[in-house]
Amino acid sequence: MNTKQFALTAVMIFATATFSQAQIVQSEQTKFSAADKHRIEQSLVRALSTPNNGVVNSALAIAAKLKLDHPTENFSNIMQEVSYLAEHSKVPMIRYRASLTEAVYNNPVSFKQIAAHQSNDQDTLFTALDDQMTAPTLSAK
Repeated sequence: MNTKQFALTAVMIFATATFSQAQIVQSEQTKFSAADKHRIEQSLVRALSTPNNGVVNSALAIAAKLKLDHPTENFSNIMQEVSYLAEHSKVPMIRYRASLTEAVYNNPVSFKQIAAHQSNDQDTLFTALDDQMTAPTLSAK
């Protein structure tokens, strides 16, 4: 890893940690200011676009939590990047986690019970999303 890649990775890890803290604070509020929303979206899109798989995985978890906490907000730029990853990532785990995150963005109401019990651990979050996606549904007979 050259110096430029290392510096970019360090910045992205710092940014991801900052988003996580901002997420905790923001979830206690009902609305974003336009400037905050733009900054959060822009930063997450950058994190989702980085070549560092760890940063991308963290950004996917933050993006999912963001939508779970704010189901009525429109995060179209994040959704676009998540959809791209779900279809084009060369890393199977990222493709799968992006697909789960995309499902949250497409239908956040289906995941509202996860929103109430979500963990700060990304593996636990994605396991809960996977469980919700694969749970049998009750059908009328």
